[in-house]
Amino acid sequence: MAGRSLLLCQAMLLVAFSARAQVRPKTVQTDTAGADTSGPAVYRLPALEATVARGLLPLEDLPMASATLDRRVIRRARATVGLDEALVGVPGVEVDNRYNLALGSRISMRGFGARAAFGVRGIRILVDGIPLTLPDGQATLTNVDLGSAGRVQVLRGPSSLLYGNAAGGVIAIETEVPQAPRFAAFRAVAGDYGTGAPTNFWKLQASAGGRSERAGYIASLSHMSLGGFRAHSAARRNAFNSKLRYAPDDASQLTFVVNVASVPLAQNPGSLPADTARLHPSAAWPVNVATGSGETSTQAQAGVRYERRVGPGALDVVVYGMGRSVGTALPYGRFIRLHRRGGGVRITFRADSRVAGHTLTLAGGVDGDAQRDARQERDNVGGQPGDQLFRDELDRVTALGAFLLARIRALPTVDLTGGLRYDATSFAAVDHLATAASNDSGTRTLDAFSGSAGAVLHVTGGLSFYSSVSTSFQTPTTTELINAPPTPGDSLPSGFNPDLRPQTALNFEVGARGRLTQDVSGQLAVYTVAVRNALVPFQVASLPGRDFYRNAGRSRRRGIELGIRVQPARQVTLRASYTLSDFVFLDDGLPGRQDEGNHIPGVPENRFTLLAAWNAQSAFMELQTVAADRMFVNDTNTATNPPRAGSDLTTTADLRAGIRAHAGGYELAPFLALQNITNARYNSSVVVNAVGERYYEPAPGRAFLFGVTVTASHP
Repeated sequence: MAGRSLLLCQAMLLVAFSARAQVRPKTVQTDTAGADTSGPAVYRLPALEATVARGLLPLEDLPMASATLDRRVIRRARATVGLDEALVGVPGVEVDNRYNLALGSRISMRGFGARAAFGVRGIRILVDGIPLTLPDGQATLTNVDLGSAGRVQVLRGPSSLLYGNAAGGVIAIETEVPQAPRFAAFRAVAGDYGTGAPTNFWKLQASAGGRSERAGYIASLSHMSLGGFRAHSAARRNAFNSKLRYAPDDASQLTFVVNVASVPLAQNPGSLPADTARLHPSAAWPVNVATGSGETSTQAQAGVRYERRVGPGALDVVVYGMGRSVGTALPYGRFIRLHRRGGGVRITFRADSRVAGHTLTLAGGVDGDAQRDARQERDNVGGQPGDQLFRDELDRVTALGAFLLARIRALPTVDLTGGLRYDATSFAAVDHLATAASNDSGTRTLDAFSGSAGAVLHVTGGLSFYSSVSTSFQTPTTTELINAPPTPGDSLPSGFNPDLRPQTALNFEVGARGRLTQDVSGQLAVYTVAVRNALVPFQVASLPGRDFYRNAGRSRRRGIELGIRVQPARQVTLRASYTLSDFVFLDDGLPGRQDEGNHIPGVPENRFTLLAAWNAQSAFMELQTVAADRMFVNDTNTATNPPRAGSDLTTTADLRAGIRAHAGGYELAPFLALQNITNARYNSSVVVNAVGERYYEPAPGRAFLFGVTVTASHP
């Protein structure tokens, strides 16, 4: 199609241009944290502590695709509300902003997680080394505040060897630790979200911290208020994040983390059919408004991490706990109260030695996690729980896993890596309303082995090539497992689903990464994934808006992920990414359907991003474009986004600019951002297989964002 050809041509032109870039010395500027601020580079080439890899291996030694984003990419002239802002330029990662804080962004890697009805599935989320993802594989990003993040690392592809229930990859968020002895900062951001009202959105954030010879600390408090560009999409969020790092001696380090978030309001406007999304994109679905659909929640998480060098090796122990209370008003006439408690322990060790003249690294770990959900489902009376009780149950999940990993430097430039992991996840539901005729209680234990093997060839000049084969698995979440579809003639879910099985995948990948010249760097990954028992959502007419899940038989996913960074002049940086996603059903798992050969919905086949940035000592400006071709939104491939009446290609562009001024010990940094500057009308996210063909979640038109950061630091 025309959009696909355009994307390919743009990628080829960038590659051709980068090959002609001349070699020149580079002047590196650094901020107070020591980060390179001379350009908006995403892909950090020097050796990094790979938190995303549990600190076992540097990123350049992993036979996997990876990316690291620093604080500038995460925060500069951005609202710092969702991960879509930071991850937009990472190839292979799709973050679709629903503009609906009740459900959160739709995040997928290589198609894993694209079908999630809410929250994050199939991708492991970490904050300061502490898992935000629960034992059943689901995560919510309520207490992730990017305004205090200093770094985000991403692993793409099956990561079950290191993390168990992680089919698609890992996102690790690190809170910054300041380098200055003392600092305080205040940040204010406001915007219109495409409504013309200058304070439709605003966020205030205050932070303070410091660093001494053996300790570093930061605390951050923020408040966000959003009116929303769609009706019934208002939200408010308060967040507190703190981190204390202390080194009692030269060989060990303790990290304490506390995150608390409160969402007193998050309205859910619902998805729309194609004609309504096109003609009235700011509308909410009437049923959602009538039922007061939305969510309120509070969540607290705390953890401690102990790291110690032991001879030539290391020991890493993490202990964490969390609590979450949620009230959810649903559009199909139900109100759910959920009280969740969870926690776990993660122990990792690494030992380095010399064997027959070769460097050998042995690593391993044991993970234990538990989750307890007290769940009640009542009738929904105008957005509040009624007196009629439909469900009262206690759900428990226990996950145990252990792994071993070995890396040997077989040749001076070749690393061989391999490992094996075993996981067992037990689910139990106790129905407090059970009778002789109806009992939704049940138990399931799902276990799996995961393995990985790979090789990395290091070439002089920072360039490396890698190849790998790996397996992964993804269990159904508790919410998915306890909601079997209604039986014929019944309007209620049938309780615990005895037939839903884990999704498994076999991944083959080859890639390259590193610096081609002084001014050109990048990465390339080519992969194929064979998926069995894919978890597929669907809806039924008697409960519109509620998702149920089934297993599809087999599917195949093939893809190309390309990222390039070029610096043609000292103050100019070009960065581009291209993602090809060829995902198809081989067996739809249903004898009465013929979806074999259809494209898997929810992911565009081609996606291209380009960022051009100018960076001076005290000012910056950057223009970023994103183009994606048409995607299917249902398994039958009868509907698409954009709808077939529109263009094949969705293209948006954002412009950001800012300055920095210093006076004494203060820094003033105002900025302005224009989002969707062409005022494109498009749907930023979709609901796969939605009943009534209500697939579409519209995005705002042209919008502006302005803000300022004031920082005081004392040397």
